Amino acid sequence: HNCLNYYFPNILYLMQTETDNQYSLVQSTDRTYALVNCLKAGVLLQDSSSEILFCNRAASEILGISKEEIYRRSVINLGMDMVYEDGSAVEEKDFLFDMAVDSKKAVGKIMGVWRPLTNDRVWLQVNAEPLLDQQGNVIEVVTSFTDITEHKEAREKLTSLYQHLEMRAFEIATTNA
Repeated sequence: HNCLNYYFPNILYLMQTETDNQYSLVQSTDRTYALVNCLKAGVLLQDSSSEILFCNRAASEILGISKEEIYRRSVINLGMDMVYEDGSAVEEKDFLFDMAVDSKKAVGKIMGVWRPLTNDRVWLQVNAEPLLDQQGNVIEVVTSFTDITEHKEAREKLTSLYQHLEMRAFEIATTNA
């Protein structure tokens, strides 16, 4: 009886503390999920075998694939036609996921991804960051990507305009000589 009076308030306190901690964890998880879903950058979380565990809304929008189609696949199985800026195909061995897993370091590249639904290519700045456990093993990889299509097209137009102006200046200089 006295033992119960002594321990019961402590047990109630511990139970309440545990409930508060669980509630805080759920709130924190919900906030993190909401934050990642508000980003304009696409975010994929993949396990060490490259299965996609999470994708945010922007990933689905940028890739032109529903979230349902993305979940539980690997980038390889998404059937994406990917190229580098020079037009060469991104080979399976060159996927950033694999490079991040092998090097255990963050990697990044610019890639063009063909979107069959919109019949266009979107240019992405892609980064893959491995998440390591305490022993240094890769447990997950976070891949983020930003649509840089407008920036790339504007840069190409400026380069073309600059080359055209250089050519005209050379023509004028040789005509006046």
